[in-house]
Amino acid sequence: MTTRKKGKLKMKHKSWRLLSWIIAIIITALFSFTFIDHESTLLYLNFETYKPLIYRVIVPVLANALLDLGVPIDLTIPTVMFLSGILVYWQLEKLFAGYGAEIFTSLCFSLLHLIMYFYAKPMDYLTVFFFTLSYNLFRSYSIRDLKIYLLLFPIMVLHRETAILLIFLYVLLFYKFLSRRSLIITSAYQCLTYATIRILLMKIFFDAPGTDIYPFEFDVLGWYLHTPAMISALFIVIGTFKIVYARWERLDPFLRAGFTLFPIQIFLHLILGFPFEFRVLAESFPIVCLVTFLCLFPASYRQTTQIELDQKDCLESAHALESSLRVRE
Repeated sequence: MTTRKKGKLKMKHKSWRLLSWIIAIIITALFSFTFIDHESTLLYLNFETYKPLIYRVIVPVLANALLDLGVPIDLTIPTVMFLSGILVYWQLEKLFAGYGAEIFTSLCFSLLHLIMYFYAKPMDYLTVFFFTLSYNLFRSYSIRDLKIYLLLFPIMVLHRETAILLIFLYVLLFYKFLSRRSLIITSAYQCLTYATIRILLMKIFFDAPGTDIYPFEFDVLGWYLHTPAMISALFIVIGTFKIVYARWERLDPFLRAGFTLFPIQIFLHLILGFPFEFRVLAESFPIVCLVTFLCLFPASYRQTTQIELDQKDCLESAHALESSLRVRE
């Protein structure tokens, strides 16, 4: 390929990326600034919402910080949402680019808003950001990135209780690469951090209205089976599992581990959720989108031709990580 053609392709790629960012910013702004509601904003800022929303303190803390900086009170929550949405797209782009699937980033970001549309909450964007950031940190298998994840984990727990899923993913992903001692130490740190923060939050907001969980309070599956459109959605989910299963062996260990969160979240949604509250699947949605796109369009999967080399690099990085975490005698 000549230098001139390479220059044109590079310019075309930059133009497409710029257009994608503009579209993402517009979508994020439209989605975020529909939350301008004075009464709801006051409830969040004053920590007067109900359980379990009141336990998710990061967005209200950030909104109060913006209020102190002079942002109008009704724009504090939407501004936090808007900035979080931009961070989501940034991490999605990084995740998809790692597999040569940058072209699907905008589509995934758009589909994400469809599942967040019903019963959307101000913390949804930040939830997706923290999980996608964790996926990118896990995928690198680097010492520096794992340390960043462990440092950020308490913040993730303060943001949302579903951070417990990251502990499961961590163990599933690293049990082959770390020694038993290192795995136990880092996993115990996450478990103790999660339990401590959750107990403190439950104690602080003990008198808040609502309950922590709503097991089987709503017949979610019954609602769906009596809704024709949801029966079609059920076939889409089954089709997704079938497509992924057909190419399961060609996926790398990270993608296989990440995809396991999807059935777990579906199960939790059916027993603990509300009908049509699809936003609770947002944590695993980036991985589900990525895996589905790579299975439907395997030619774009950059790692299928060199998966052995990638796994070897992962093993070498993970072994170096294990050595750095080992406690010196």
